[in-house]
Amino acid sequence: MKKHMRMIKIWMFIAFTFISISASAQVQSGKRFNFFNRTEVSYSLAINEVLGTSGINAFRIKTIFGKQNSFFGIGGGIATTSFNTIDRSGGGNYNTISFLADAHAFPFKREDRGNNIFLKAAAGYSPRIFNGYDQGFTYDAGLGYIITTKKGGRLFIQALYLQQNLSQFNFIETVKLQSVGLGVGIGF
Repeated sequence: MKKHMRMIKIWMFIAFTFISISASAQVQSGKRFNFFNRTEVSYSLAINEVLGTSGINAFRIKTIFGKQNSFFGIGGGIATTSFNTIDRSGGGNYNTISFLADAHAFPFKREDRGNNIFLKAAAGYSPRIFNGYDQGFTYDAGLGYIITTKKGGRLFIQALYLQQNLSQFNFIETVKLQSVGLGVGIGF
């Protein structure tokens, strides 16, 4: 129970910090922060050996809500990830749900009607919801390209790095799952 209360306090601190920074930046710079939502699907291939297998691949669905201006944005969200072992003997499937803090930047000024490049990073916590692990932290970083449609919708493709740390994973103290992959998504 103490772990969960601590995580709630951390998330509340992040939320209040996010609101303060957002309000302060609007007043100081005169640049308007707009609401955004980014939802993505990604698949990444393992780059490290875990549990004597050749690795554990990851399939992730993630959605982020937040505020952004023409140069950067910050937000919070949730992701669900399914990790599958690459093993001829059948392997295993491990699932996590993570709560994330996210930041992204546009190297070139973001235009509402243009294409652009973006850099992103996220960090989060995966509490124990499913069997097979106790808890863990997750990190991801990526580089992507946004394509704006004629009607103003935003589609993107990205290359990403994902790391999921899990404690008490299949009776092992701590496991670090690392992978690289591609993702696609939509943004509003």
